[in-house]
Amino acid sequence: MALWIRPHLITPLHAISAFNSANVDQLMTGSGPGSPMAVTDAVNLPGAWVLSNQTITPSGHVFTGPSPGICFSGTSQACIAYLGRLHLRQLVTYQPASRYWAFQWYETAIFLTLALALGGVCFWWVRRRRLA
Repeated sequence: MALWIRPHLITPLHAISAFNSANVDQLMTGSGPGSPMAVTDAVNLPGAWVLSNQTITPSGHVFTGPSPGICFSGTSQACIAYLGRLHLRQLVTYQPASRYWAFQWYETAIFLTLALALGGVCFWWVRRRRLA
């Protein structure tokens, strides 16, 4: 439950940086040239909870390829060098480590409120059944 709620408790931060072809973390290509591809850079945010890591084009759209022929016929270094010439950027959505205790307090308040509400319903139900 907490994983569904946490991203909405505090608005996450966004970091946009230039795509660094030397830090490619993941490179996925489709079945052949022209098929979709995905690429992400490694994230250097110590202790942060990374919600999403996307490579975007200069116009701000998520980069999905198409896969160039060099990625299938050449080396992985040639493919990464090609991607470096596309002026891609990395968009990272994250919660910084400094928000750890804020999340703990918010979640504690939510669960205490739910526990008190459930306790109240149980008390009401038992009283109602006993008086009937």
